[in-house]
Amino acid sequence: MRPLFDSMRVRVVLVALLAFIGAGASVAAPLAAVPSSWVLGSETYKETFTNQPFVGNGYLGLRIPAAGEGYWVGTNPPDDSSSWPLRTPRYTSALIAGYYGRAAYLSALPTWSSLTIGDDSGRYDPLTLSAAQLSNYHQATDMQHGVVTTSVVWTSPGGNKARLTWTIFAHQKYARLGVVRMDVTPLDWRGPMNVDAFLDLRGVRRAAVQSNRSSSNVATNSAEVEIASDILHTKAVEAFTVSAPSGLRPATVLDDDDQRGLSWSFTPVVGTTYTFIKYVGVAAASDRPGPAADVGETARQVAKAAADGSYEGGRDPAAVYARLLDAHEQAWLDLWQSDVIVDADHPHLQSVIHASEYALYANVRQGARASIAPAGLTSDNYAGMIFWDAETWMYPFLLAMHPELAKSIVDYRYDALPNALRNVKERPSEVRATRGGFFPWTSGNGLLAVDRGETPEIHLQADIALAQYQYYEATGDKDWLRSYGWPVMKAIADYYCSRATKNPDGSYSIRDVDGPDEYTVGATDAAYTNGSAILAIHLAIHVAQLLGLEAPAAWRERSGEIVPPIFDPERRIHLQFAGYSPSSSKQLKQADVVLLSYPMEYPMPSDVAINDLNFYAARTDPLGPAMTNSVQAIIAAQFGLPSFVTFFNRAYEPYVMGPYLNFNETSIMSPSAGQGYPAYTFVTGAGGFLQALSNGIAGFRFREDGIALAPVLPRDPVEGAALSRVYLKGMHWQGRTFDVDVTPQQTDVTLTSGPQATVRTPSGQETLAQGRTLIVNTRVIPSAPGG
Repeated sequence: MRPLFDSMRVRVVLVALLAFIGAGASVAAPLAAVPSSWVLGSETYKETFTNQPFVGNGYLGLRIPAAGEGYWVGTNPPDDSSSWPLRTPRYTSALIAGYYGRAAYLSALPTWSSLTIGDDSGRYDPLTLSAAQLSNYHQATDMQHGVVTTSVVWTSPGGNKARLTWTIFAHQKYARLGVVRMDVTPLDWRGPMNVDAFLDLRGVRRAAVQSNRSSSNVATNSAEVEIASDILHTKAVEAFTVSAPSGLRPATVLDDDDQRGLSWSFTPVVGTTYTFIKYVGVAAASDRPGPAADVGETARQVAKAAADGSYEGGRDPAAVYARLLDAHEQAWLDLWQSDVIVDADHPHLQSVIHASEYALYANVRQGARASIAPAGLTSDNYAGMIFWDAETWMYPFLLAMHPELAKSIVDYRYDALPNALRNVKERPSEVRATRGGFFPWTSGNGLLAVDRGETPEIHLQADIALAQYQYYEATGDKDWLRSYGWPVMKAIADYYCSRATKNPDGSYSIRDVDGPDEYTVGATDAAYTNGSAILAIHLAIHVAQLLGLEAPAAWRERSGEIVPPIFDPERRIHLQFAGYSPSSSKQLKQADVVLLSYPMEYPMPSDVAINDLNFYAARTDPLGPAMTNSVQAIIAAQFGLPSFVTFFNRAYEPYVMGPYLNFNETSIMSPSAGQGYPAYTFVTGAGGFLQALSNGIAGFRFREDGIALAPVLPRDPVEGAALSRVYLKGMHWQGRTFDVDVTPQQTDVTLTSGPQATVRTPSGQETLAQGRTLIVNTRVIPSAPGG
């Protein structure tokens, strides 16, 4: 059993929600989010990557131009370069989960949002469009319903004028389906109007178009493109079917070097609205689980079934679309049953919270077994590779709110386990171990021979082990633990035991590693690396006991022999690595030693954890990645430190950019943090920020034996006003659903579904039944000096 922190008074209230309790204490009514916090957008047209929204469902991911549809690529700074390792111009990518090509890089598919109009003088095209051609512009993401809408009045180069509205979504219920709707109303139009629906091949990256397997069919208003990823030659197909207005002449084939699709030409009636709906089906041979039929047939059937009403019914095209949209929106509303809501005095903070949740929920999917990259599927920044970002920064909030989504992350590692074992067997000198399994720092399928992933940042192994154990803590699923979590944890414990090397004094060191602080390389006995390795072995021993298995004796021996985090008794801090000088002026890139306190919960006295926080926070690069301040805020909340507000504000304020409040990796657009241009949208930062709410303010921790909470609120203002309420709705633990409503006076914990549960707090534990509420005193963080 892992201990909680601090102390507080609790009592059980055996009354229903909303009843008055005792002498004046009461349970507050559930809090609803401010409606405006669900919709973010812009009324000013400027085509740059921070102005571009995205849609996704955890399988499909699509970046949409500010223009509203089509393909765009940047040519001027900061649009002309992206983050390591690609460093290529930013563009409106179309991605699917797990579709890897060379070196674990995601391959990008043709842009499927292209549905546009034109006349003899030119086409509405994001690459050539100018703001002078547009009026009445508005673009918005409705995060509650997972829909991006763009409306504008466009004047063609020849003077024709039309009102255009696009509605785009990646269907949340039907994973392989994307939908693009265009409503066109000519306002002043002479001559023919051209409407083009196509797949734009300029969006393809790290893959080759199979021209002999691409086609258009005017009889069925359909088209398709097949591609094969680099190196692995994995097949993927996009296919679409268009629902066009009745009475038009048949479409013609649109087929040039960059576009495959259909084109309609007609003379429009001014003031009449023409609706075109493009249903896009996508499938790849890499999908997990894979398509039931041939990849091409699967994609075609998805598009056809959407268009003809096979999915949700409907007697006419308008009803078919409406029912599909309703099903999509309901699936999103179901996701939002788990949400974080703050008081009405913090509308900007509420919008940032919803934007961050949207970034997570749009980029993972139940059953996908694909994990999540630093930018999710919003772009190919970081090439779509899987890092520790998934387990350490995005997984914890997902696991607390939507364990069914978080499972994708642990499933991905289990699927990669055979390759992790091969990495040690086939490349022992590279991974510097002879037993166990090794998961590469940058990963696609997890095989070093294919992924060419890095090997020095071995703390990833412990991050993975902790995530496996946390899934068991969160779900209580011992069958899963035995069949899936345990094999991964066992391989990691074996790896660490053989990775450490013996010293003359009989201790074991872990040499030549890079810690989370990537400004320091080739270190020996790095605090976080060694401490997390020891904990990973201890967790494996514990799990063996849970399962009635006998852990190898070598695990217990080696965990006691590995050099623990080196302690400076004078300053009472952990030294970052062997030979680290506390008087050094060298900065850390990001959170490193402090990660021993959270999320690892490495045993240490409270004053040492606080000293580590204060010492290393002052030495961390302020231009480093976004998530550092989040973990510092969580630790400050744990110990009730006045610095919490500073860390909490810094966890999002410098990093959210653009009208959609997406996280940038760093606080500036130019090269920073020692690695070139920053990633955007940086879903890692969003995940870290959300943990500052769930694990900081609510004080939630994963435990085997109960719901563990230690809520806190600061006196100092956030965005100009003190937080008066933080309501975490729809949290989950071992088959239960519960709400945590934090106010300065008290915290109400209500079990809304599931069997009775133990609620653990620093002062003890109580049993809580469904429909009942536990009142907990909220710790109040004092104001900072001068605050």
